[in-house]
Amino acid sequence: MNRYADGSLKEIEESPYKTYGLGGADRGDFDSQNALHFLGDYLIVVNAGKHAEFSSNGSLSVFKIKEDGKLEFVDQNPETSEPDNINSRGVRPVTIDCIENNNLSWVIVGNQFGNPLGGQPIETTNLRNITAFTLDKETGILTFRNVLATYFDGKSGGPAHVQFSNNSNRLAVSTWGVPVFDAAPDTLLQKPSRVYVYDFFGNSAEAPELKPIYEKNYFQKTGIAGTIGIQWSNDNNYIYAANFNLSKHTPQYSATVLEVKANKIELVGNGFIDNIGNEACWALINKDNTKLYTASFTGNFITIFDIEDKSKLTVKDYYPRKGTSTADTKDMAFDPKGAYFYVSGGYDTHSITTYLLTGDRGLSELSSSPYKVPSARNANSEEQAFLGLLAR
Repeated sequence: MNRYADGSLKEIEESPYKTYGLGGADRGDFDSQNALHFLGDYLIVVNAGKHAEFSSNGSLSVFKIKEDGKLEFVDQNPETSEPDNINSRGVRPVTIDCIENNNLSWVIVGNQFGNPLGGQPIETTNLRNITAFTLDKETGILTFRNVLATYFDGKSGGPAHVQFSNNSNRLAVSTWGVPVFDAAPDTLLQKPSRVYVYDFFGNSAEAPELKPIYEKNYFQKTGIAGTIGIQWSNDNNYIYAANFNLSKHTPQYSATVLEVKANKIELVGNGFIDNIGNEACWALINKDNTKLYTASFTGNFITIFDIEDKSKLTVKDYYPRKGTSTADTKDMAFDPKGAYFYVSGGYDTHSITTYLLTGDRGLSELSSSPYKVPSARNANSEEQAFLGLLAR
């Protein structure tokens, strides 16, 4: 979509663009953050569905971003006659982060696999993993380097969000856990989600590594079965997490603050008491590290938290999304100048809600909002779901 100076949107004539890959199964009902990522003049996209060529693995698509914002697909194997993507080396790729390190352009991908509901058998597989690629910024070609970590037994779910620290030395990974979609989930059937922290070593294109920062390099808590969005503080000592599928014993943990210490990851602060089922899944932090924004899927609202001394979250306000009555709210994005804030209605309305960022970073929804995306207007949630959102 074109984004205008007044914050309004209009889908361009060439949209939508084919990725030559499949989207997600299960009506898009799996959660993740950072399904799209900019790296220089390229847009990298996950194809979370199955792909026959890769024996059910997912794939990644790359697009060159032109000066007018239009996209040009980058064939990952120009020697063949058909457009090619690159194998994600796992099943259901859902999350990407990228860094520049020692003249290398790293692309890190989280393959979530399939997350069963509580009480169902959990499939063991090494295709539930984190994989590393490098991008050639001259050609837009991705090269697979290695598998960085696997979550073989699936008891804490698969990756939902991968995010580098601000100094690019560490990688945080949230997992989906094993949820129970009841009004008051049973913690005997739930399996808790986790937030892992690794040291990242990417000095060599041949052998990048993730190493646990210490023996138990993750945080988990019984009663929190779905951690999705994670954000680093600007000093890289704290991680802010949005959590869904809370048990009736843990309603106060919709948003949590984790401190990354020398020998453990510790819970040091939490946000607000969630009405069970609101599902605060996505998290976004503003540039000056003073506000945390979370998006609640079922409740269809945005919560803004004040961040106090980096270690405490206090609710500032709630902002409902207009134009939807079913569970629909998904990802969020700031415009580059920090004037507007965008939220996707990704599941039912196929819309984008636009807010003006007001004084002290509050929100005021535009009168023209929400914008119904024309190319998706006649699609239902079984046919299409928006998996990511970016603004440039």
